[in-house]
Amino acid sequence: MVMVVKADGASEPFNRGKVFKTCLKLCGSVELAEKVSKRVEEQVYDGISTREVLSTVFRIMAEYKPAMAYRVDLRTSLSLLRSKPDFENFISQIFRNLGYDVERNIIVQGFCIEHEVDVLASRGDGFIYVEVKHHMNPHKYVDLEVVEKVWATMLDIREGYEKGLNKLDISKPLVATNTKFTNHAYRYAKCRGIGLLGWGAVDAMDLEKLIVEFKLYPVTILRGFELNALYRVIDMGYVTVKQLADSTASRLLEAGLPEKDANLLVERAREVLEILP
Repeated sequence: MVMVVKADGASEPFNRGKVFKTCLKLCGSVELAEKVSKRVEEQVYDGISTREVLSTVFRIMAEYKPAMAYRVDLRTSLSLLRSKPDFENFISQIFRNLGYDVERNIIVQGFCIEHEVDVLASRGDGFIYVEVKHHMNPHKYVDLEVVEKVWATMLDIREGYEKGLNKLDISKPLVATNTKFTNHAYRYAKCRGIGLLGWGAVDAMDLEKLIVEFKLYPVTILRGFELNALYRVIDMGYVTVKQLADSTASRLLEAGLPEKDANLLVERAREVLEILP
Protein backbone atom coordinates (compact mmCIF):
# COMPACT_ATOMS: atom_id res chain seq x y z
CA MET A 1 0.00 0.00 0.00
CA VAL A 2 1.38 3.41 -1.00
CA MET A 3 1.22 5.94 1.84
CA VAL A 4 1.04 9.68 1.24
CA VAL A 5 2.43 12.20 3.76
CA LYS A 6 0.09 15.15 4.36
CA ALA A 7 1.12 18.72 5.18
CA ASP A 8 0.64 18.12 8.93
CA GLY A 9 2.99 15.12 8.87
CA ALA A 10 0.26 12.48 9.12
CA SER A 11 0.10 9.68 6.56
CA GLU A 12 -2.83 8.22 4.67
CA PRO A 13 -3.20 5.62 1.88
CA PHE A 14 -2.97 6.96 -1.65
CA ASN A 15 -6.49 7.56 -2.92
CA ARG A 16 -6.86 7.67 -6.69
CA GLY A 17 -10.44 8.87 -6.25
CA LYS A 18 -9.18 12.06 -4.60
CA VAL A 19 -6.72 12.62 -7.43
CA PHE A 20 -9.50 12.08 -9.96
CA LYS A 21 -11.67 14.73 -8.24
CA THR A 22 -8.74 17.17 -8.22
CA CYS A 23 -8.14 16.54 -11.93
CA LEU A 24 -11.82 17.00 -12.68
CA LYS A 25 -11.82 20.36 -10.90
CA LEU A 26 -8.79 21.43 -12.90
CA CYS A 27 -9.91 20.37 -16.37
CA GLY A 28 -13.67 19.73 -16.24
CA SER A 29 -13.28 16.60 -18.40
CA VAL A 30 -14.08 13.16 -16.99
CA GLU A 31 -12.07 11.46 -19.73
CA LEU A 32 -8.95 13.58 -19.14
CA ALA A 33 -9.29 13.34 -15.35
CA GLU A 34 -9.36 9.55 -15.67
CA LYS A 35 -6.25 9.52 -17.87
CA VAL A 36 -4.26 11.82 -15.60
CA SER A 37 -5.28 10.16 -12.31
CA LYS A 38 -4.31 6.75 -13.73
CA ARG A 39 -0.86 8.02 -14.75
CA VAL A 40 -0.38 9.68 -11.35
CA GLU A 41 -1.23 6.38 -9.64
CA GLU A 42 1.50 4.69 -11.69
CA GLN A 43 4.11 7.26 -10.61
CA VAL A 44 3.49 7.72 -6.88
CA TYR A 45 5.73 5.99 -4.34
CA ASP A 46 5.53 5.18 -0.66
CA GLY A 47 6.19 8.28 1.45
CA ILE A 48 5.41 10.78 -1.30
CA SER A 49 4.09 14.14 -0.06
CA THR A 50 0.71 15.57 -1.02
CA ARG A 51 2.57 18.53 -2.53
CA GLU A 52 4.54 16.21 -4.82
CA VAL A 53 1.34 14.39 -5.80
CA LEU A 54 -0.19 17.72 -6.78
CA SER A 55 2.94 18.72 -8.71
CA THR A 56 2.72 15.43 -10.59
CA VAL A 57 -0.91 16.15 -11.44
CA PHE A 58 0.00 19.55 -12.89
CA ARG A 59 2.98 18.19 -14.81
CA ILE A 60 0.97 15.42 -16.46
CA MET A 61 -2.06 17.65 -17.04
CA ALA A 62 0.17 20.16 -18.85
CA GLU A 63 0.98 17.49 -21.44
CA TYR A 64 -2.67 17.53 -22.49
CA LYS A 65 -3.38 21.20 -21.77
CA PRO A 66 -0.16 23.24 -22.13
CA ALA A 67 -1.66 26.30 -20.42
CA MET A 68 -1.79 24.25 -17.18
CA ALA A 69 1.97 24.79 -16.95
CA TYR A 70 1.28 28.49 -16.44
CA ARG A 71 -0.74 28.15 -13.22
CA VAL A 72 -0.29 27.00 -9.63
CA ASP A 73 -2.97 25.31 -7.54
CA LEU A 74 -5.77 27.50 -6.22
CA ARG A 75 -5.19 26.91 -2.52
CA THR A 76 -1.54 27.94 -2.79
CA SER A 77 -2.36 30.96 -4.94
CA LEU A 78 -4.72 32.28 -2.26
CA SER A 79 -1.99 31.98 0.37
CA LEU A 80 0.35 34.03 -1.86
CA LEU A 81 -1.94 37.04 -1.69
CA ARG A 82 -0.96 39.66 0.87
CA SER A 83 -3.37 39.81 3.80
CA LYS A 84 -3.86 43.56 3.39
CA PRO A 85 -5.02 44.80 1.00
CA ASP A 86 -5.02 41.88 -1.47
CA PHE A 87 -7.15 39.27 0.29
CA GLU A 88 -9.58 41.86 1.64
CA ASN A 89 -9.99 43.15 -1.92
CA PHE A 90 -10.46 39.58 -3.12
CA ILE A 91 -13.21 38.88 -0.57
CA SER A 92 -14.86 42.15 -1.58
CA GLN A 93 -14.96 40.91 -5.19
CA ILE A 94 -16.79 37.78 -4.08
CA PHE A 95 -19.46 39.75 -2.24
CA ARG A 96 -19.90 42.09 -5.19
CA ASN A 97 -20.55 39.07 -7.39
CA LEU A 98 -23.11 37.89 -4.83
CA GLY A 99 -25.00 41.15 -5.37
CA TYR A 100 -23.75 43.19 -2.42
CA ASP A 101 -22.53 46.77 -2.26
CA VAL A 102 -19.16 46.74 -0.53
CA GLU A 103 -17.10 49.15 1.57
CA ARG A 104 -13.67 48.34 2.96
CA ASN A 105 -11.66 49.36 6.00
CA ILE A 106 -14.18 51.66 7.63
CA ILE A 107 -14.12 52.83 11.24
CA VAL A 108 -17.35 52.25 13.16
CA GLN A 109 -18.15 53.64 16.60
CA GLY A 110 -19.36 50.92 18.92
CA PHE A 111 -20.89 51.52 22.34
CA CYS A 112 -17.53 51.04 24.09
CA ILE A 113 -14.82 51.65 21.47
CA GLU A 114 -14.20 52.25 17.77
CA HIS A 115 -13.81 49.23 15.50
CA GLU A 116 -12.17 48.80 12.10
CA VAL A 117 -14.43 46.77 9.80
CA ASP A 118 -12.48 44.93 7.09
CA VAL A 119 -15.41 44.55 4.72
CA LEU A 120 -18.96 45.86 5.04
CA ALA A 121 -21.40 44.20 2.64
CA SER A 122 -24.91 45.57 2.21
CA ARG A 123 -28.05 45.00 0.19
CA GLY A 124 -31.77 45.02 0.88
CA ASP A 125 -31.58 42.65 3.85
CA GLY A 126 -29.16 44.80 5.86
CA PHE A 127 -25.44 44.98 6.61
CA ILE A 128 -23.00 42.09 6.99
CA TYR A 129 -19.90 42.81 9.04
CA VAL A 130 -17.06 40.74 7.53
CA GLU A 131 -13.89 39.98 9.46
CA VAL A 132 -11.18 38.85 7.03
CA LYS A 133 -8.53 36.38 8.22
CA HIS A 134 -5.79 35.44 5.77
CA HIS A 135 -3.02 32.90 6.37
CA MET A 136 0.19 32.44 4.38
CA ASN A 137 0.10 28.80 5.49
CA PRO A 138 -2.89 27.31 3.64
CA HIS A 139 -3.10 24.47 6.18
CA LYS A 140 -3.55 26.70 9.25
CA TYR A 141 -6.99 26.72 10.86
CA VAL A 142 -9.09 29.65 12.06
CA ASP A 143 -9.92 28.89 15.68
CA LEU A 144 -12.66 29.59 18.20
CA GLU A 145 -10.98 32.74 19.55
CA VAL A 146 -11.36 34.53 16.21
CA VAL A 147 -15.06 33.71 15.95
CA GLU A 148 -15.69 34.75 19.58
CA LYS A 149 -13.97 38.08 18.96
CA VAL A 150 -16.13 38.74 15.90
CA TRP A 151 -19.26 38.09 17.94
CA ALA A 152 -18.13 40.47 20.69
CA THR A 153 -17.29 43.17 18.14
CA MET A 154 -20.67 42.80 16.46
CA LEU A 155 -22.46 43.16 19.81
CA ASP A 156 -20.60 46.40 20.57
CA ILE A 157 -21.35 47.80 17.10
CA ARG A 158 -25.01 46.80 17.44
CA GLU A 159 -25.28 48.46 20.85
CA GLY A 160 -23.64 51.55 19.38
CA TYR A 161 -26.34 51.57 16.69
CA GLU A 162 -29.10 51.25 19.29
CA LYS A 163 -27.61 54.21 21.20
CA GLY A 164 -27.39 56.31 18.04
CA LEU A 165 -23.58 56.23 17.86
CA ASN A 166 -23.48 54.70 14.35
CA LYS A 167 -25.89 54.06 11.48
CA LEU A 168 -25.06 50.42 10.82
CA ASP A 169 -27.87 48.02 11.62
CA ILE A 170 -25.72 44.88 11.42
CA SER A 171 -27.87 41.89 10.47
CA LYS A 172 -25.07 39.33 10.61
CA PRO A 173 -21.35 38.97 11.34
CA LEU A 174 -19.21 36.75 9.12
CA VAL A 175 -15.63 35.45 9.15
CA ALA A 176 -13.92 35.04 5.76
CA THR A 177 -10.65 33.13 5.38
CA ASN A 178 -8.56 31.33 2.77
CA THR A 179 -8.14 28.33 5.09
CA LYS A 180 -10.39 26.08 7.19
CA PHE A 181 -12.15 26.46 10.54
CA THR A 182 -11.70 24.30 13.62
CA ASN A 183 -14.61 22.20 14.82
CA HIS A 184 -15.06 24.47 17.87
CA ALA A 185 -15.23 27.51 15.58
CA TYR A 186 -17.94 25.79 13.51
CA ARG A 187 -19.99 24.88 16.57
CA TYR A 188 -19.82 28.36 18.09
CA ALA A 189 -20.62 30.04 14.76
CA LYS A 190 -23.65 27.80 14.24
CA CYS A 191 -24.90 28.50 17.75
CA ARG A 192 -24.51 32.28 17.41
CA GLY A 193 -25.60 32.60 13.79
CA ILE A 194 -22.19 33.78 12.59
CA GLY A 195 -21.53 33.30 8.89
CA LEU A 196 -18.42 31.44 7.76
CA LEU A 197 -16.65 31.67 4.40
CA GLY A 198 -13.63 29.42 4.00
CA TRP A 199 -11.87 26.64 2.16
CA GLY A 200 -14.04 23.51 1.96
CA ALA A 201 -16.48 25.04 4.45
CA VAL A 202 -19.12 22.61 5.72
CA ASP A 203 -22.68 23.95 6.07
CA ALA A 204 -21.29 27.39 5.22
CA MET A 205 -19.98 29.39 2.26
CA ASP A 206 -17.35 27.34 0.41
CA LEU A 207 -14.65 29.69 -0.91
CA GLU A 208 -13.48 27.31 -3.61
CA LYS A 209 -16.98 26.79 -5.01
CA LEU A 210 -17.63 30.54 -5.14
CA ILE A 211 -14.33 31.16 -6.91
CA VAL A 212 -15.16 28.55 -9.54
CA GLU A 213 -18.77 29.75 -9.91
CA PHE A 214 -17.76 33.35 -10.60
CA LYS A 215 -14.33 32.58 -12.15
CA LEU A 216 -12.68 34.82 -9.56
CA TYR A 217 -9.22 33.26 -9.59
CA PRO A 218 -6.48 35.36 -7.94
CA VAL A 219 -3.70 36.67 -10.19
CA THR A 220 -1.24 34.79 -7.97
CA ILE A 221 -2.44 31.61 -9.69
CA LEU A 222 -0.26 32.61 -12.66
CA ARG A 223 3.06 30.77 -12.70
CA GLY A 224 6.39 32.10 -13.96
CA PHE A 225 6.21 35.68 -12.69
CA GLU A 226 8.00 37.38 -9.81
CA LEU A 227 5.62 37.91 -6.90
CA ASN A 228 6.63 41.57 -6.76
CA ALA A 229 5.46 41.98 -10.37
CA LEU A 230 2.10 40.40 -9.51
CA TYR A 231 1.80 42.60 -6.41
CA ARG A 232 2.36 45.70 -8.53
CA VAL A 233 -0.46 44.58 -10.79
CA ILE A 234 -2.69 43.96 -7.76
CA ASP A 235 -1.87 47.44 -6.45
CA MET A 236 -3.38 48.78 -9.68
CA GLY A 237 -6.65 47.03 -8.79
CA TYR A 238 -6.23 43.77 -10.72
CA VAL A 239 -6.66 41.14 -8.02
CA THR A 240 -8.30 38.48 -10.22
CA VAL A 241 -7.21 36.79 -13.45
CA LYS A 242 -10.53 37.83 -14.96
CA GLN A 243 -9.77 41.51 -14.37
CA LEU A 244 -6.30 41.07 -15.82
CA ALA A 245 -7.58 39.23 -18.91
CA ASP A 246 -10.01 42.09 -19.57
CA SER A 247 -7.19 44.63 -19.37
CA THR A 248 -4.47 45.58 -21.85
CA ALA A 249 -0.69 45.56 -21.72
CA SER A 250 -0.63 49.34 -22.13
CA ARG A 251 -2.50 49.75 -18.84
CA LEU A 252 -0.04 47.49 -17.05
CA LEU A 253 2.85 49.62 -18.27
CA GLU A 254 1.55 52.28 -15.87
CA ALA A 255 2.60 49.97 -13.02
CA GLY A 256 6.17 50.21 -14.26
CA LEU A 257 6.27 46.71 -15.73
CA PRO A 258 8.54 46.13 -18.74
CA GLU A 259 6.56 45.91 -21.97
CA LYS A 260 7.52 42.26 -22.45
CA ASP A 261 6.20 41.31 -18.98
CA ALA A 262 3.02 43.35 -19.44
CA ASN A 263 2.23 41.63 -22.73
CA LEU A 264 2.99 38.19 -21.31
CA LEU A 265 0.86 38.74 -18.18
CA VAL A 266 -2.24 39.62 -20.18
CA GLU A 267 -1.60 36.77 -22.62
CA ARG A 268 -1.13 34.20 -19.85
CA ALA A 269 -4.18 35.48 -17.98
CA ARG A 270 -6.35 34.93 -21.04
CA GLU A 271 -4.89 31.48 -21.73
CA VAL A 272 -5.29 30.30 -18.15
CA LEU A 273 -8.82 31.70 -17.85
CA GLU A 274 -9.86 29.59 -20.83
CA ILE A 275 -8.78 26.31 -19.20
CA LEU A 276 -10.06 27.05 -15.70
CA PRO A 277 -13.37 25.32 -14.85
